[in-house]
This record gives sequence, structure tokens and C-alpha cells, in this order.
Amino acid sequence: MNRMRRSYEIDHNNRFYRTSSFDARRSLFLELTCTDRNKVIKIEEPIVFSSKNTIHDIKYELMQILHRESIHPEQVVPTEIQYFGSSSIINSSHENMTLDELHVKSGSTLCFKQLTVSSYTKLIQVTVSFVSIGRSIVLELDESSTTIDALLRTVINAFDLNSIERQRIQLRSYRDDVLNTSSNLGKKLSELGIRNYSIIFLYISKPSSTITNDDDIYVYTKSNTISGVDLLLASPTDAIGELEARIKSKYQWMVSVAFRDTDYNTIDASDRNRTLSELGIKSSQSIYADIEEVLPTKQTDKSQPSSSSTTMNSNMVDVRCQLPGIQPITIKALVTDTVAELAANIGALRENQTMAQFLLWSGSITIDDKQPDKRLADFGIKPGSTIVASVIEIPPTNNFIKTSKIDKTYTTTNTSDLNVKPKGLNNLGNTCYMNSALQCLMHVPALTEYFMDKLSQAHATDEHFDNYNPFHEFGEVTEAFAKLVWNLQKPDRKSYSYYDYSFRPTDFKETIGRLEPRFATFDQQDAQEFLTFLLNSIHQEIKQKSNHAQNTIITKLFFCEIQSSTTCCRCQHVSTRVESYSILPLPLNSKERMFQVNFIRLNGQEEYDIVPMSIDHRIEHLVYAFFERRRDTIRFSYVTVMAKNATEAAIDFGTSLSKLSEPVLAVIEQVNYNGRIAPFQYENKLTSLKLDECLQEFVSLETPDDSWFCDQNECKKDSKVSKQLQILTFPPVLIIQLKRFSHEHGLHRKLNTLVDYPIDGFNLGRLLKSSEEAVYDLIAVCNHIGSIYGGHYTAYARKGPKQETWYILDDHYVSTVYYKEDLISKNAYLLVYLKRPKQT
Repeated sequence: MNRMRRSYEIDHNNRFYRTSSFDARRSLFLELTCTDRNKVIKIEEPIVFSSKNTIHDIKYELMQILHRESIHPEQVVPTEIQYFGSSSIINSSHENMTLDELHVKSGSTLCFKQLTVSSYTKLIQVTVSFVSIGRSIVLELDESSTTIDALLRTVINAFDLNSIERQRIQLRSYRDDVLNTSSNLGKKLSELGIRNYSIIFLYISKPSSTITNDDDIYVYTKSNTISGVDLLLASPTDAIGELEARIKSKYQWMVSVAFRDTDYNTIDASDRNRTLSELGIKSSQSIYADIEEVLPTKQTDKSQPSSSSTTMNSNMVDVRCQLPGIQPITIKALVTDTVAELAANIGALRENQTMAQFLLWSGSITIDDKQPDKRLADFGIKPGSTIVASVIEIPPTNNFIKTSKIDKTYTTTNTSDLNVKPKGLNNLGNTCYMNSALQCLMHVPALTEYFMDKLSQAHATDEHFDNYNPFHEFGEVTEAFAKLVWNLQKPDRKSYSYYDYSFRPTDFKETIGRLEPRFATFDQQDAQEFLTFLLNSIHQEIKQKSNHAQNTIITKLFFCEIQSSTTCCRCQHVSTRVESYSILPLPLNSKERMFQVNFIRLNGQEEYDIVPMSIDHRIEHLVYAFFERRRDTIRFSYVTVMAKNATEAAIDFGTSLSKLSEPVLAVIEQVNYNGRIAPFQYENKLTSLKLDECLQEFVSLETPDDSWFCDQNECKKDSKVSKQLQILTFPPVLIIQLKRFSHEHGLHRKLNTLVDYPIDGFNLGRLLKSSEEAVYDLIAVCNHIGSIYGGHYTAYARKGPKQETWYILDDHYVSTVYYKEDLISKNAYLLVYLKRPKQT
């Protein structure tokens, strides 16, 4: 698309704009007319256009000149081109054609007609092209009422993308502008220039991980049993066997997978050690994995597998699983499956995830489970064979250092365990809020060892530990959390095997959902609200079991005490109240605010927009930014400004935004020129904050504007007050919530302010009332990526305050963070700090 310089002149008599659009190749002088209910409106002066302008471009210029922006664009249609007595009929189908293509000559008159509402249809055809898979669909949409958010939901359903995080789905215009940004979700298609026959390009971005590279390969997976596609990222150096194993960890009933490239050519995966680059798959290329899954058929020992299941696949074998405490179950496997894949399928049948030994044999053939990479066929297993799998539960060797001291600041795990990559948590459907919060807790050593000590001792001494959880007697939530801790932390994980990528917290979510209905659904939830509910529930259950003892493992580790003081300015009486918090809620008092600008046109029509702006700027900057967003800065010189809804006196353009009592401004269009020109250049960048400054602001003295009734006998009057918070104690584990979600003056938004927080050696002793030493190290971060309308949660964590290795935990996907500076971002929502032990 050619960029053209555009200049505006103003006719102060009729307020029409003479618009000059040109490029160096050919300029045309054209006259414009518009018929409205048999009345012909003619633009008096010719307008210069480029020969590369389309009829659609000219129509929009005409609508702006005639102040018809509020009219739906489809109501104005081209009718004919007149040139010295001759005419050519044109219609809406010609709108995307240029003047050159229509052979329009300089001096011609372009005629348009405004239709009545009943004379046109608002339905437009929009083509959405999924670039990576080479597939397109055509949608019929109502241009005037369809929002970008509604379009996004339609696209997600049309391409089966429900399993992919929404923030990774991008809709782009032909100019490569991202359409579905958070600020655009509520906008109509017409507001973003999407019109009939527009093309929108669909892309899936990489996960927000610090280890993704430009040379990553996109792997689109599709199962025959699950609707929708999923996306994995692979490296060109990954072996095809490794990729197959990763896919197998996501699709537990997979019997086969076939890889193909974008031209639908089959990729040879017979040599599992060959890398993707060796197979001819280049960096940034997309490939597809077509997965065949066969759900297990449960059969008793006496039943026989059906003939249909036996002949389903020529490479299939029966696996007769003998599990403790239940009747044998027969499942299907392929001779091309590895031992690790078979063990993963058998392990999925087990109700508890305690340690176990797998004995595998078929006739005289013994399958060695110490060789997880070998295929069943490598041991001599033939199609149609029957494999017997005997699962023997064994007590684990306790590698954890035991301690009975619950109030210990740090505890230490076995050194070898520090080198094991953490286990991920599968997303059960919008459960990233739960997974990220749980991963933060899993990296608090004192908490996990409290549970692991009791579990390991019980499992080492109880012959039937698979059915015994020592936390059962405390309550449902505590028991479920203990079981989850065991499955993520159990000490038999000595290597990162194919079948040990992640864990499905199904039982845990069901338990939480039974007790708190909002967490029973698969809607998006808030990670802080979930974490608060979880910690309080465990605290209450342990408290009730311990004869209402206030000091539980939760209070000892997480709770801090804050004193609130209110001083009457009239009688100086001070009232205090002490409250306990498991999570410290920290407001982000950034100078950036969201202002609502209500624009009232000459004809009485109203529009509004939400404009972010620093309160250090002036009214003129806000108004100019409002029109700048509309590409209509000329109108800046023809408005006056009032506070709120035009019921107060006019405000001077030089007034500071900090002087507004509410973040609402009324901008009223006027006929006369107001004498103002564009303000000097200004920077409207989001400000950044430091965490210690936010904490200092949190405990600083404030004087609210609202009056407060003092109930003291010598006062008994409404009075002004001063309020102040004082932190009395800091806990061993300090969780800080950066309050990014704001609900002020009816405006709902997410604050994307960058907060710079220290990773090591964060000294908070100066904030305490006492002289207690309080130095903290960051152990985990819960991130929220997206807007207030939706997003995705991830976590950063390390296995101890002295560990340099950080991990990003994105649901089931766990990888190493290579750049420490990436830990600090505007997505940080919850910060988890560990208190250093006192120096002796």
C-alpha cells in the first residue's frame, strides 16, 4: 500500500475540509457529490486525489467532509462517474478499485448516494486465513455490531483452537497490525477499518517463555478423539523420537502419530534418533502431527478382547495389567511403543501415584523396564501377542532430611533433588491460575517438607501406604494438597523420563470445587483469590483438628500482622486495629491513569474513549491524544472542554490532569476556531515503580477527603482523620500481591506498570516497628499475561534461595530461564520471598 502525504486546509465559513492527497505519479482533480433523500450535496471545490486511491478511500474522505462519520459506511454507496456529459455506472463492488483501474480522468465528478436504513445490509464477508496450516474460511459478519472479541471467539471455534491460550492467538490485518489487542476487544469491526471482502490473517505466537528462539519449529497436533488443535514448540536439534515422546505425554492413549509437512508430505520417523533438521525441517517451519488414540477397554480377567479391537491395528498387542487391589485390566499397545510409553499408559490406570515397580513379560520374553527407550518390538514382541504387566507397589527411599521444627526459616532438601527439573501441571481447562499459584507454593521448602516428612515416614513404615494419607484426618483440602505435594515432590524421580513430564491435578481441583463453587467451573479465575482460599482452608482445617490452636503451619510460615491507626484531627484520639494477612496486597500508585473522554458533536451525538495518560500532563495533552487516536487532530482546534458531563464551567486547556476530581472529561465541538494549535511534543509512556517505594507508600500517612464520625465523648462529630498502616511482623514466607486489576470510577482495567523488584537481599527491616532484621530472597513469581478481560498465568521459580537456576512453569511445559533479567516484567502479579535466617 502506497503511503501518501495528506494536508488539510480549513474553510472557516462552511467548516468543510479541502483535502489534498497526492503522490508523484499522477494527481487527479475530482468533484464530489452525495445524494441524501433526493437532496444533492455538492462539494464546492475540487479535491486532489492520487490515481492510486480507491473509491472506498474517496468515500471516507467525503463522509468526513460532510460530518457523516456516525453513519454506517455501507449506507453510502458510489453510483456513477461523470465526465463532461458522459457517465459510467459504478456500485459497491467497485469500491476496492483504484481510480487508475476505473480509468477516471482529472476533472471528473464522483457521485455517491446515502441509502436509508432499510435499503442496505450490514453483513460483510471477511476471509480469515490461518497462515501456518494454509487454510482459510469466509465469515459473514455484521460490521456495525460485531466486536473484535466476538470475531476472535468465532475464529477460535472455527479452527478448533480452544486448547490454545487466547493471548497466543493473533488476528492481523493486511498491514500486519494486531487487531485483537486488549484495547481493541470491545471495538466494532468498522472502527478498525474491517469492511466487506477484508482479509484477516491468523497466527499462533510462541509461549511467553524466555527460552523460545526465532528458529523454533511449530508442531500442530490433532487427535482423532479430541476436538481442536494444540501447538508445541520444538528445536531443529530435537530428535524425532523426543518430539514423539513429548506428544505421547500429552495424549496418553496415543497408539500412533504421523508427521507431515505443510505440503502434506509424510515425514519419515522410523529413525527416532534423527533430528528434525536432519529430516529436512527448517527453522520457523510448521509441521503437523496426526495422532491416533484408542481409549482403553476395561475387561475382567475372564473376558476376552473383542475381535474388532484385536484387528484395529496390525501392530497392536494386548497388555493385561495386574494392579494391586483391583481386577486385571486389558489395554492396547503397539509393538512400536517404547517401554517408557507403555509404562506411562499403565501408570495412568493407577489411582495413586506412589512408587512402583513394573514387571513386564510375554511368554518367555522379559521386557526390561530399565531400558525405557527401547521399543517392544526390539524385545521380540510380535503383533497379536499378549503382554502381562504386574505392578508392585514399593516403599520409597526417603531422600529428604527430616525435621520436626515447623517454624524453621529454610529447610534443605537432598542436593541431588536440586538438579531435577520440576514437574509441570496439566491445564484442565482454564486452570492456569491454579497451576501457577500451586507451583509457587511447591517451591517453598518449609511447606513442602512439612508434608513430605509425614508422608515419607508413613509410606516407609505402613505396609498399605497406597491407601493411606496421614493428612486425611485434617480435612479434604489439606489431604488433597498433601497428595499433590507427594506427586510433585516424591523422591523417586531421579531422572527426567519420557513419562514424567507433568501431572494432572484432577482430584485436587475436584476437591477445591466441591468446597468453593467458583473454582468448580472451567472459567478463568484470579490466582491471588485461589491462593488465599487455599491457604485459609488448610489453616482452618488444621486449626479445627488441633483444638482451635491459632498457630498452624500456615500462620507460622505466611501470616504477617499489620496495624491500622486512625487519628481524629479534631480530638487527636487514636484508634488501632491489628489484622493478619497471608498475602500482602500492594497498590500500584502509578502516575498513569485511565481517563474517559466524552466527545459531544455539533449534532448532539456522543462518543467516548478511554485514554491512558500520566497525571503530570495537561488537559490539552489528553484532548489531543483523544483526537490523535481518531486521526482527526484538526478537530482539536474546534472544541471546548468541561469536567464530567458538560454540566460545569469550561476548563482551561493548560490545567493539570492531577487537578481533575474524577477521571472524566467532556469535550464539546464548536463552530468557532478556538485559537489552539497542537501542544508541544510529550511522552505518554507508562511509568515504572520500585517495590520498596510501593511498600513505603503502603505504610505512609494519608488524609482521606471523606469525613469520619468520631465516637469519643469529647468529640461526637464528623471530623477529618489521618490514617496509617504499620507492619508489625514479617513472616518467613512473604507473598506480595501487586494489585494490577483496578476498578475505579466505573472503569475496569489492568495496570501494566513495570515494578522493579529485587531478586536477592531485599532488606525490609526499616519498615518494621521493631528493630528486627528482615532480609528476603525471591523464590517464585506468579505472572499474569493479558488484560482484565482474559489472559494466562505462568510462574517463575527456583528450588532454593541459593540456587542460580530458575525455571518457567507454564502449565505442563517446564523449561530453564536463561536470562535472569527476564524474571522482572510488567506481568508479575504475585511475588514470593523467603526470609533469610538470622545471622549468629
